[in-house]
Amino acid sequence: SRGLGDVYKRQGYKPDQNCLCIGKGRSKKSGSHFKGGLKGICKLMDIRKDISLKKYNTFGIDAKAKFFCEINSIADLKKALSLQGYPTLFVLGGGSNMLITKDLENLVLHINLKGIEVISENKDEAIIKVSAGENWHNMVLWTLDHDYGGLENLSVIPGNTGTAPIQNIGAYGV
Repeated sequence: SRGLGDVYKRQGYKPDQNCLCIGKGRSKKSGSHFKGGLKGICKLMDIRKDISLKKYNTFGIDAKAKFFCEINSIADLKKALSLQGYPTLFVLGGGSNMLITKDLENLVLHINLKGIEVISENKDEAIIKVSAGENWHNMVLWTLDHDYGGLENLSVIPGNTGTAPIQNIGAYGV
């Protein structure tokens, strides 16, 4: 049988050597995942192998993730959460308040969802939707730049908005 590399060549797609592709099928030869045969091959999720986590944690520890996937959209997150055949998931936000002491044999999902949106506001309050991958301190600065007070005492706290309220900011009772 032909390997997934043959499929890539026919589709004109050339992933780097650290790329795996996910979906319904699995190539016996390469172990790579692909979705929906040839027609779906261009709608791939980039899962990389043996990626350094140095730039993804505030201690700068150079541990490696056996599998790594950048989550840039809700669709990416849904796909990643439905994956089968990978080790346990390890969800990684801003990488603060954690110490990675060894290589991870997991599928690391780096949450990189971006966006800040004002849902509603009136003279007394504003409801703001902030995606989980936004840096907490930058979000506080954004609120101040837009004249939304109340978070200024929570500036300079490390982490992202998706995890910091549970970890670092949770210590302040917020």
